[in-house]
Amino acid sequence: MKSFLRFISRNRLYTVIEVAGMAIALAFIVFIGTYVTQESSYDTFVGDDVYVGSDSEFFGLSGSIKGSVEGRYPDIEAICRLIGLKYLSGMAQSVTIGDETMAQNALCVDSSFMSLIPIPMAVGDRNSVLETISSVIISQSFADKWFPEGNAVGNTLDITIDNGKASLTVTGIFEDMERTVLPQCDMIYRLEMLERHAPYITRNGNGTTATLYKIRPEADIHAISSGILGILKESDALYMSGICTEYNLVPFKEIHYGTGSSFPFPFENVADAGLIQGCPAGSARSSWGMELNGNRYAVILFDGDTTAMRLLGVKVLSQNSDPLPNSFYFTRRTAIALGMDMDATLFEYDFGSMNVCGVIDDLWMGNANSTDNDLLVWAVQSSRPEQLVNMRSLVVKANGDPDDAVRAISEFYAAEKPELKVIVDTYENIYRQTYSAENRSLKLIGVFALLTIVLTVMAMAAMSTYYARQRARSAAIRKIMGCPRGEIYTHTLVSFLSASLIAAVIVVPLIYTFTGRWLQTYSYRIGNYWWIYLLALLIVAAIAVVTITYRAVQLMNTNPSTALRKD
Repeated sequence: MKSFLRFISRNRLYTVIEVAGMAIALAFIVFIGTYVTQESSYDTFVGDDVYVGSDSEFFGLSGSIKGSVEGRYPDIEAICRLIGLKYLSGMAQSVTIGDETMAQNALCVDSSFMSLIPIPMAVGDRNSVLETISSVIISQSFADKWFPEGNAVGNTLDITIDNGKASLTVTGIFEDMERTVLPQCDMIYRLEMLERHAPYITRNGNGTTATLYKIRPEADIHAISSGILGILKESDALYMSGICTEYNLVPFKEIHYGTGSSFPFPFENVADAGLIQGCPAGSARSSWGMELNGNRYAVILFDGDTTAMRLLGVKVLSQNSDPLPNSFYFTRRTAIALGMDMDATLFEYDFGSMNVCGVIDDLWMGNANSTDNDLLVWAVQSSRPEQLVNMRSLVVKANGDPDDAVRAISEFYAAEKPELKVIVDTYENIYRQTYSAENRSLKLIGVFALLTIVLTVMAMAAMSTYYARQRARSAAIRKIMGCPRGEIYTHTLVSFLSASLIAAVIVVPLIYTFTGRWLQTYSYRIGNYWWIYLLALLIVAAIAVVTITYRAVQLMNTNPSTALRKD
C-alpha cells in the first residue's frame, strides 16, 4: 500500500488522468445501461410467443389474411386482427356519451386479443370483457374524464361507423398503456362490430389490418412465415399484384427496436387550407384491390381535395376533366402500369369503372427509404366543411412564421374544442419524424463519438506521461553528453509519433474498407472521402504533439542528476 501511495504522490497528473478516464468510462456504462433498460422495458406484459405479420415495411395488410391462414398450422395457437381507427380516414367515426359527441380513438380487435396481448386491467376480468360483440373496454383516463363518479362499467356508448350506429356496453377498464407499441386509444371493442357497418375495411387487398399470432415456442417461425407467404401469393391481392413480396413474423416485443380555400378560418396568418387523409410523409395508407383483364392489382389510395394537392406541391401533368368529388387522379406510373391513356376520362376495369380527371406526377409516400410507392391514385374529395369529419386532417399554408401559425391554431382548438385533441405541426417536422429512428441513432452515435474523443485525448495525455518517464534516463544522459535541447525535443517527439503512425497505418485501411461497405447498404449516402481520414489523423497528430511537447519540455528542464537519482 505504501508503494502504491508513493507512486500516486509522485505521479499526480497521471493519477488524475486515470481516475478521470475511469469516471468517464463508468458514466458511459451507466448511460448505456439506462438506454438499454428503457428500450427493453417496452411491452413487458406481452409473451415471447406473440408475433405480428409484416411485409418488411408495414404491419397493416389485408384483413382477410386471418381467414386464409387459420387452421392450417397446428403450431399457431391463436390469430387476432387489430385495426387502429385513428389511422383510418374517409368514413365517419364518432362516439357519443350523453350529449357529448367526439371522434373515436379506438382499437378494433378479435375476441382472442386479450389472450395474446394481456393488457393490465383496472376493472374487469380480461378473459371475459370482450366476450360479446357489443362489449367495449375503456382506458382509465377516459373513464375518469367521462365517468368521474366511477360508474363506467355497465354504461353504454353510442358509436357511429360510416353510416351505421351501434350501442356498446362498457365491460371493463384497462390501465393507460405506456411504453408499448400499441396505438394509444380510449377504447377497445370487437372488430366484428366494425365489419358489420364497414365490411370493406377488412376486404382482401385493403392494407388496414395488423394480424397477430400466438405460436408455440418450439415452432419453426421461418417455415411458418414462408408457408404463409406462399398462401398469400395465391390468394391475397396485395401479394398477387406484387405490391407486397415478403411476409415476416416479427416478435411483438421487437417491434419497438425498427379544406378547401373557402373554409372560414379564424387565423390571420393562414393563407390557405385543404382537406387531406393522413400525410404523404407518414405511413398511413389505404389499398384498393382490383382486377384488369383477369390480372389482380392493388393500388394505394390517397384522399384529399384539390387545395391540399396544390399546397403539397402535387404536379398535374394532364388535366383531362374537372376534378369533381369522387373522381381520380392517376400517377404517371399507375397510368402506364394499367395501360391507361394519358388523356383518358374514364378507366374501366373488370368489375367497374372510375372517372379520371387527370394524371399527376409520381407521388412518393414516406421518406427516402420507403419502397411502397408502386401504384397510387388520388381520390378527389369535396371541400365542404363537414367533410373534415371523414378526412380528419387539414393541410394549411401560413403567412409569416410557421411556428406562430402552429401556436395560433393549437391555442384555438385548445380553447374552442379541447375534446378533439387536435395535433398541429409543421410539415417539415412531420417529415423529419419519419426519420425518428435514424435521428435517435445519430444522437446516440454523437454521444459515443464525443466520449471517444475525450477518452482519446486523455489516453494521449496518459501515454505521453508514461512515455516521458520511460525516456527520462535517456534524456538525462544525452544532456550530460552535451546534446542540444532541440535535439532532445525532436528525438522524443519523433519516437512518440512513430508509434502513433504505425497504429494509423494498421487501423485506417481497415476503417476505410469497413465504412465503405457499410455505406454501400444505403440507397442515399455520403461519399467515403479520403480527406475525412486525413483530417482525423491530423487532429490526432495535433493532440499527440501538444501532449508530448509538454512532457518533452519537462525532460529538457529537468536536472540530469535528479532524473538519474529517481530512476
